[in-house]
Amino acid sequence: MAAGGAVTTASTAPASAAAGRRPATHAHDGWGGGAFRDPKGPRARVFDLNDASGDPDGLFATVHALLSPATVVTALVTTLNSDDPSSTPATDGVPIAREMLRLMGLSRSVPVYAGSDVKLANRTTPQPSDGARALIAEATRTDTTLPLYVTVG
Repeated sequence: MAAGGAVTTASTAPASAAAGRRPATHAHDGWGGGAFRDPKGPRARVFDLNDASGDPDGLFATVHALLSPATVVTALVTTLNSDDPSSTPATDGVPIAREMLRLMGLSRSVPVYAGSDVKLANRTTPQPSDGARALIAEATRTDTTLPLYVTVG
C-alpha cells in the first residue's frame, strides 16, 4: 500500500507476459522432472478475479490457472468478499495475492490489482477501480491473438 492507504498497482510485467506469452521460468518447472510445455504455447489468456481475502477455494483455482501450460494469466484482480467484515476487502486481498505469487516464483510476471471495495449500487452504474481499468485495458489489447477469458472466483 502506498501512503494514505491507496493501493498501488503492480509493476510492469516482463515483455513475455505483456505479449501474451508465459515467462520462460515457472515455479513448477522442477516438479516431477519438469512441467509439460505445449509445443504450440498457451491457447488463451486468463484474467482472474478472486476474493483473495475470502475462502481458500478461489485461491486454489487461481493457482491451477497459473500452473496451466494451456493459458497465460495476464492479471489478478482481488474482489469484494461479502464475508469479510473489513471495509476494504478487495484492498485487503492484494497482499494475499502477491504473497501467493511470490511463493510460486511468479511475483514479477503477473500484476495484481484491487477491485472495488464496495458493492454496485445497481446494475447500470459502474464502480471504478484499478481492477476494472486493467480488465478494460486487457480486453482492448491488439498485440495478441490469444482469446481472453475472464474467470470469477
